Amino acid sequence: MDEPPKPPGQSRLRSRWLLGTLAVAAVLAALLIGAMTWINDGDHLRAPLRRYFRSQTGRDIRIDGSLEVSLFSSHPTLQASRVTIGNPPWSAPGNFAEVESLTAVLDWPFGQRITLESLELHGAKLHFQRDVAGHANWHWHAPGIFAGFGLPILHSLSAPDAHVDLHDERRHLDFDGTLTTRHTKPDDPLRLNATGRLNGRDVTLTIDGEPLAKVAPGKPFHFTFDERSSGSRLAGHGTIPQPFDFRWLDVDLQASGKNLKDLYFLAGVYLPDTGQYQLSGKLQRRNLTFKLIDLVAVSGKSDARCNLTSVLNNAGRAHVDIDLESNVLRLEDLGVRTTGAEATDHRPPEPTSAEPSSPEKAPSLPGTPLNFAGLRRADYAVSLNIKRLDTRRLSFTTVAGNMTIDHGNITVPRLSGRLEDGKLDARIKLDAKTDTPTVNIDLTVTNLQLGRLPRKDPSQPPPLEGLLQGRADLKGHGKSVRDLAASASGRVRAMIPQGAIRASLAEITGMDFRGLGLMLTKNKQDTAIRCGFADGQVNEGTLTAQTLVLDTDPVLITGGGTLELASETLDLELEGHPKGLRVLRLSAPISVRGPVNHPSFALKKGQRKFKLIDPGHAQDVDCGALFTSDSRRP
Repeated sequence: MDEPPKPPGQSRLRSRWLLGTLAVAAVLAALLIGAMTWINDGDHLRAPLRRYFRSQTGRDIRIDGSLEVSLFSSHPTLQASRVTIGNPPWSAPGNFAEVESLTAVLDWPFGQRITLESLELHGAKLHFQRDVAGHANWHWHAPGIFAGFGLPILHSLSAPDAHVDLHDERRHLDFDGTLTTRHTKPDDPLRLNATGRLNGRDVTLTIDGEPLAKVAPGKPFHFTFDERSSGSRLAGHGTIPQPFDFRWLDVDLQASGKNLKDLYFLAGVYLPDTGQYQLSGKLQRRNLTFKLIDLVAVSGKSDARCNLTSVLNNAGRAHVDIDLESNVLRLEDLGVRTTGAEATDHRPPEPTSAEPSSPEKAPSLPGTPLNFAGLRRADYAVSLNIKRLDTRRLSFTTVAGNMTIDHGNITVPRLSGRLEDGKLDARIKLDAKTDTPTVNIDLTVTNLQLGRLPRKDPSQPPPLEGLLQGRADLKGHGKSVRDLAASASGRVRAMIPQGAIRASLAEITGMDFRGLGLMLTKNKQDTAIRCGFADGQVNEGTLTAQTLVLDTDPVLITGGGTLELASETLDLELEGHPKGLRVLRLSAPISVRGPVNHPSFALKKGQRKFKLIDPGHAQDVDCGALFTSDSRRP
């Protein structure tokens, strides 16, 4: 049976709906095609990209050449030429990078971290800067002290002969050179080569890593590095647990060379001069916490071990804990003499001062200005433990102490060391908030065995024996150790409760026939020291002996004079007063002048008196009264 015919109005309505739908679809398609064409036309994206980049980073970006963008693809691509990226507002004016041509291919999986499938840079110039406060232009967010979330994962990199310059005031690094890496096959490892000048010396750096094509989120990235300069080498291997987020890092490192100080030309670290050295340890970073673990250095017969932890607070200030230990530390393994370096050898840029040319007046204290600027940028807690410390004259055991540094205020509440059966204790406070620091030193000597101090001929018996007790309370200011000594003021006291002295030395101070005979016969006989006492005031670096007494059985020795602390130069007068009858005695003070380690002795001119017979009226000193006076007690 035939269907009934449809009303003519319904048919016309359906046709119009179909035509309208097709028209809307055509318009939407045209709009979409137009939008895609507009978006892929890079010229339309210059201004939006620039505004977005500036709003996110505070930097200005310019694309003065061509710009091509392909967004509607499984791998969006951006190609640009003559690209300039400016410095952030917290850095000095200038540019962070200039690139002649740039090609980036992205992988932007929905809801996941952006991946750079490839990045090509041609004619790149990169300028890295960091100031003393730690503001770095390679950080992308204010205040430029804390790193962001790291770089995106990168699967291919090509940057042939990119020019790189680095000026890092915080880490003492200045580099100017080239960095090169090229496209590799998917299974080829990454290799970056850098050559140039670091801190004024030629340097080469090679970094080898795993193939970039195999890098994936959550998969640790492993690499090795080798850096060489000035006869030193710094090498090792490391791991980035989350590529390429450098806030988490583990590195095993080794260094070796002719002079530990040459690590300045590799790492920007100020270290002392040494001879041949070996160094090893681990570097660990966990966001704002840095650690040096089991850092061991060996040079000559000396060794040192260090553990360091540095934690950066929210204001960008670091608190550093240092534990320093040593089995043997010999000062003769340190210093320029150990290196054999010529005077024309260029050392790290430290200020120097002129030295006097006269060998007799040549000071032994260093005049190089002390640099405390780095200590003001962080706070420190340091512990020290040295089993044996050998100086040029003395050998200490069990040297231990601790130190804190708070905004340039240095406090050493305890520093002690043993010397044979004796002990030295020191307390130090140093205000280094300015370039001319002030220092307070309180030094106590207990039971120091004078007979065991080093002397010219160790095979001969000591000329003086006894237990020395003493105390020095001094204050000074200056830019170097020599300046501090030259400006010192305070008090120095010392006593010998009992001991022995070569009889010939005691008698010769009286300048009599008996003393002369003992000297000529090289008599080694000792005579007892009943007591000895010295008390002096220090003013502007000059120690003036107000009381100087050495009471022996046959002779009472008194004297006075000065000691210049900066030059370690003596100018003393000693005179012996016999306690018994002496024949043919020449009464005259003995002058002791010159460097402490090599003084000269002479009779005082103009005060010589010859006595045929001297009955000797000197009396024993009341040692008890001398020592019990509160004003004189060390």
